[in-house]
Amino acid sequence: MLSSVLRIGWKYRVWLSFGAIIIIYVSNLFIDVMDVDAAQYASISMEMLERGDYLQVYHGGRDYLDKPPLLFWLSALSMSIFGVSTFAYKLPAVCILLFSLYATYRFGRLWYSHRHGILASLIVGTTEAYSLITNDIRTDGLLTSFVILSLWQISRYLLARTWSGLIWGSIYTACALMSKGPIALIIVGVAIGGHLLIRRELSRVWDYRWLIYLVIIAIVLLPMCYGLYTQFDLHPEKEVYGLKGPSGLEFFFWTQSFGRITGDIYWANNTSFLTFFHTILWDFQPWVLFLVPTLIRFVRRAWSHKRYATSHPKQQEYISLF
Repeated sequence: MLSSVLRIGWKYRVWLSFGAIIIIYVSNLFIDVMDVDAAQYASISMEMLERGDYLQVYHGGRDYLDKPPLLFWLSALSMSIFGVSTFAYKLPAVCILLFSLYATYRFGRLWYSHRHGILASLIVGTTEAYSLITNDIRTDGLLTSFVILSLWQISRYLLARTWSGLIWGSIYTACALMSKGPIALIIVGVAIGGHLLIRRELSRVWDYRWLIYLVIIAIVLLPMCYGLYTQFDLHPEKEVYGLKGPSGLEFFFWTQSFGRITGDIYWANNTSFLTFFHTILWDFQPWVLFLVPTLIRFVRRAWSHKRYATSHPKQQEYISLF
């Protein structure tokens, strides 16, 4: 009996693993909203629904100028359907996070194989970070999801020159921007640019279609930009976060992300250079335990390939990988 159960479990191990992931994420939908950020965002979403104004964002009746509005839009829409509740607030973000796991699979399958795609999706879906961001719903979860979705679609464009890949990549990048700010475009740009640099395909950087990519992003951002302009830029008498007469557009495209570094806003980043390395140590658990051995193995293989290519002139194509 036990052997039969184990045999069936092994046969359907992938489906059982994804089933366990879904059960955990769905369970998180019913856990009370956490303080401080998630509770604030849920309150903003509820207030947006009550006001019936989706272009201007308020918190407690006061102008809100901090995070982009996509999370509030989605949660307010969910609340209009399912009623005001923890479940309704979390549902859109959790669904998009689940979709990002599918995108991770498709991304891995595009560049490597079906097996690589499955493993990548399982690894991402079972990290501590995903377990947390499907419970503590903030803008970071949407940023992560839409960056993954945009890179999947842009990969389709790079490999097959499909217009649908470029268009959907543009839309998902715009959604990432409306989730967290300009940092999303930087992440996607570094990923694409790094890929083209490693592959020595820099000529593709000047492809005119990237202008279309940027134009579509700008079009998708128009409603948010209009809301920021009418709420703040047209009202120089307003004061928010100690900023007198702030420009909503300038705040979104510059101050909110880079003002912490330049001192344009009261909130400053006093973090160390290794902040993100420290974050990975807990974010990527339990898989971070394999990180150092994998890096060592990669460096050793890269070094051996480079030495082989150097000693065999006909195999110089190996050098282009590094």
